[in-house]
Amino acid sequence: MELSLEMVVKAFAAWRATRSSKVEKTPDELKEMVKKLHPIFGSKVLSKALGITLRQLEKFGLDGSSKSSSFNPKGQKPGSGFAVASVEMPNPNSCAELVLQKGPNSLTVKLPPNQLQNCLSMMAGLL
Repeated sequence: MELSLEMVVKAFAAWRATRSSKVEKTPDELKEMVKKLHPIFGSKVLSKALGITLRQLEKFGLDGSSKSSSFNPKGQKPGSGFAVASVEMPNPNSCAELVLQKGPNSLTVKLPPNQLQNCLSMMAGLL
């Protein structure tokens, strides 16, 4: 089974519900899950979805900065049943890669940079 953001959100929630104290270190297994998703979602989306700080991501060995931006319908948290959209744009002249993910399913769309905002606005109008 492919790892999804929703699965990691649920894993973090389960760990938080059973940990012995709030200062308990994040288990290595959860850190590895986050590392696998980081190239897809980036720091900002993971930080919001998992309820961890950018500083914590840096402690996991990930760059606290991110080229990703995200769009969540009507302010919903990722993993709450809504699809999550993340955008990667390696440089301003390349195509933007829009990834929509819900559970184990995902859809990737490549767009010219000047069409990205229009696409996100049209998506918002559908929600």
